[in-house]
Amino acid sequence: MDEERESSGVQPAVDIIPESDPVQQELQDDGFVEEMLNLPTRQATAVPAPTVVKKSAPRREIVVRSEARGSDKGDDLEIIRDDLSVAARLPVGRIKNIMKMDPQARNMAGDSVYLMCKAAELFIEQVAQQSWYFTEAASRKTMSGNDVHSAVDSQDNLRFLEDMLP
Repeated sequence: MDEERESSGVQPAVDIIPESDPVQQELQDDGFVEEMLNLPTRQATAVPAPTVVKKSAPRREIVVRSEARGSDKGDDLEIIRDDLSVAARLPVGRIKNIMKMDPQARNMAGDSVYLMCKAAELFIEQVAQQSWYFTEAASRKTMSGNDVHSAVDSQDNLRFLEDMLP
């Protein structure tokens, strides 16, 4: 095998070790280093590039037990799957700046900023859904400002937005 390496002009992988180190030279003579390297030649081996794997949003499973039937069996369990994304879709830095406008809020935990982001996302989603109902009722595919106004007027919990909408 050494003759094949010499005839091909390729140096063996064990030549990497300097000859001045007697311990390493002894290991090399025993074939230990070549065994550990597991490389017959000094040829470059292709290393696959690391792949980037995006984490999928975890799913929540909510188990609802029906108390109306009065049975304690597992027959009346209903599993609801909820796809609530974990990543914030709104700019966290901007929400943090808005939160810092309050003079009493000096330091904020990252969790509190994240929760405010998620609360704002859910609020916007609720207003958009209510507005979409009025868009569909008008047989349109494009939501308009009038639909948002109608949604705000129809929901008591959204009345505080009346003065803020143009």
